[in-house]
Amino acid sequence: MASWLKNTVGTAGAFGASWGGAVWYWRAGNRMPDGAELALWLLVLPLAVLALAWGVRAARRRAAAAAAAATAAVPAGAAAAAPMPAADAAPLPAGPAIVASALRTPHGDSAAALREALAAGVQPALDPELVDRQGYPVLSARVAGLDDGAVRDAFASMAPAGGIAAGAALSDAQWRALALAGAAAAELAQVLGGHPHIHGGRGGSKSGAQHAGAAAAAGPNAGPDARAAAPLPLLHLHCLWGGAWSPAQRAAADAFIARQLVAGGWPAQRLAVAARASAAGTTADVPPAHAPAGAAHDDADLAAILAPLAAHTGEARLALVLAGASMLGAASIDALAGAGALCGADTPQGMVPGEGAAALLLADPVQARLLAPDADVLPVLRAFAGAPRDPALDASRRVDAAPLRALARQALQTARCAPQQVAMLAADTDARSSRVMETMALASNELPHLDPAADLAATGAACGACAPVPLLAALALAADAALEHAAPVLCLGNLDARHRTAAVVAPSAADDRTHNPAAADGSIPPAAVPTLT
Repeated sequence: MASWLKNTVGTAGAFGASWGGAVWYWRAGNRMPDGAELALWLLVLPLAVLALAWGVRAARRRAAAAAAAATAAVPAGAAAAAPMPAADAAPLPAGPAIVASALRTPHGDSAAALREALAAGVQPALDPELVDRQGYPVLSARVAGLDDGAVRDAFASMAPAGGIAAGAALSDAQWRALALAGAAAAELAQVLGGHPHIHGGRGGSKSGAQHAGAAAAAGPNAGPDARAAAPLPLLHLHCLWGGAWSPAQRAAADAFIARQLVAGGWPAQRLAVAARASAAGTTADVPPAHAPAGAAHDDADLAAILAPLAAHTGEARLALVLAGASMLGAASIDALAGAGALCGADTPQGMVPGEGAAALLLADPVQARLLAPDADVLPVLRAFAGAPRDPALDASRRVDAAPLRALARQALQTARCAPQQVAMLAADTDARSSRVMETMALASNELPHLDPAADLAATGAACGACAPVPLLAALALAADAALEHAAPVLCLGNLDARHRTAAVVAPSAADDRTHNPAAADGSIPPAAVPTLT
């Protein structure tokens, strides 16, 4: 919209200036122009001015693209001849590789499909079931054809043997969220099931340290049998549930997802489920007075998981981060309407309720090579920065992009990425003007070489309000785009009223191996492996 408006104003200005100048010239000379002069002044001149302006802009974009390509493609010889960095210079964090992603959204079940739908300009539609307080259908982003019957049956079979608490009964919206999340988890379970050490790690009696010691003693030239003694890593499962979930409901849903992974072949002994309480303590973007019972995970909870992984400060070498949410329930609609936050005729800047699920499989370079042996390049989460935000700022209707711009600069600096190297912008921005203007302000000031119409993918418009799913989906889109463009992609989060996020996803570099203390065959020295229980 901003690009179209700018082009329209520029075209009108060129024709207006040419016509005004021509009229003034003719009246000053008190003469009547002939047909040739009319064509020259009123048509040829403004078109020539527009052609010149567009040519200058195209030249500037080509120059910026050439500079980015020259910066990214540093010759190996020049890199070797460059002086060594200072001893106190911090090394570039390796960051976790995004081995695989899985999406279940109203407009696509993969990153590529969702990017294609966003490029086509998807729009929310009237919901076939839900109505507002006046009885009118609400706009929503609903996954069509979703059947949660099988999930209900599988979930019921877990009790009581599965440890499902008596108070874990789910609402219709929660069943939909669980069905979407379960499908995403099952897709990544197939990737995990192909781990080459999975049979050696299943039910083994040795500890992780003992396995690591055996692998190191065998040496890098050991045969397949010796390398098979390498430990199967502990898979850390992080589940985030948007909407109102009680602790018992969250625990039951986490157990269901864990069973999905075990059913896919991952040993239960090598799976750790991370229990996480909501940081906000209420439903995202809904004031506590209007929130339904329970608490929601939001972007702050996602940041608490991904920031340590991106900084390579955590001990986890393999993690699956999953988010599932559905706001398509009567309680959620009533809560949004009570807060004046539901998009409608009286509140056109309100939120569109949505649903979906997104999951990322993150691994260090060693595990990434084992899980994706045929991939020459993988997307890597190079940096992740987040900061809290006062939700009361939304009431002022004042758009302040400074905090988001500061986070973007921080993420780019951490990733050692120049702004002109960024090939695309992915965000969880929805259709609200405050969020769109915030994202556009960052793009125009920090990334002027990008075309907002072609180089921006906003998942919030496709998924609706179902945090933290849109942000995790935006990261999946960033990973897909980083491989396609062979360049870094900046990912932004500004859908959540309480939090702002910026992350950088870039293709893996040839020297990522140096950031991980692993042997060439994938075995890990004992000192580099935390004790696995």
